[in-house]
Amino acid sequence: MASDALTEWNGSRRRRIKLIWEFRDKAPLPWQERQADMLLITRMAAEFQGFARDLHGEAAEFLTLGATSGNQALASVLRVGIAAGRTLNSRNATSGTLATDFSRIGMIFWPAIKTQDPVSGPV
Repeated sequence: MASDALTEWNGSRRRRIKLIWEFRDKAPLPWQERQADMLLITRMAAEFQGFARDLHGEAAEFLTLGATSGNQALASVLRVGIAAGRTLNSRNATSGTLATDFSRIGMIFWPAIKTQDPVSGPV
């Protein structure tokens, strides 16, 4: 099953970032390019945070469905508990917030990421 978060990242989120890149590339003056850079950085951070939050939600849903064997009441309680206090809802997607939020579903985030991409890791 494909991840909805990844599909959106590769689709609409990528298109929104690309539009700003195109705008930046057309900036005729240095000050306009700098302004476009700031806009681009802000947009990329926002889109990545949205992707991370969506991905966390999908992972929580997968865990919830697997752990509750169809018990909808229990699934609801577990789903709410996992999302309660999620830092990605109110803070930037930093290495710390990613690690904290994904640890709530049992994922040791950076070691798991490094198994997929050894050069990845917190900055």
